[in-house]
Amino acid sequence: MESKIMYKVFKNELKSIFGREKYDMLERAKLIDNYFRLCKENNISVRQVTRELGVDRSTLYRTRSLLKIPESHIMQLRNSGLEYEQIARILCNTKTKKEQDEVFKRSIAEKMTGKESCSLIAEIHDPQKVAKHFNRILLSFDRELQKFENKLHPDIDFSRVILKIESIESKLTELKIKIEGLK
Repeated sequence: MESKIMYKVFKNELKSIFGREKYDMLERAKLIDNYFRLCKENNISVRQVTRELGVDRSTLYRTRSLLKIPESHIMQLRNSGLEYEQIARILCNTKTKKEQDEVFKRSIAEKMTGKESCSLIAEIHDPQKVAKHFNRILLSFDRELQKFENKLHPDIDFSRVILKIESIESKLTELKIKIEGLK
């Protein structure tokens, strides 16, 4: 009986904190962990939990993964500028402790966004992803150039555009030389 009461208390608390951005993520992770334990005791499925809370399963598991952070790293990560969501994604997507440390160090040093950290993890798992990603960027850039070309008009001042094109052209040439040097 007490377990069911605690389950309802935790459920209400979780519902309220998911609406608040400033709630400490480690406290949220502990609350989720306790809630999952109570759900297991009361034979409540994760699917039912996600429906009741209105939160998807991956969010719950990612937040809960913050509990894997060693105590020695918590203060460092709090002061790192990384968001907890980003930290949770790194914890969930890296395969080894060494990988985690590498991604955390680079994410902090290079002030990466969450997407950039995820891209770094993907590149570590599959180095060919760098080429695939860059190829997608180039294809998108090519499409944008086509759109731009269709909008050319003699009454428009393109002097700043020409300077930017020259800058990009120079960077692309440097990149091409680096890539050819790798072969």
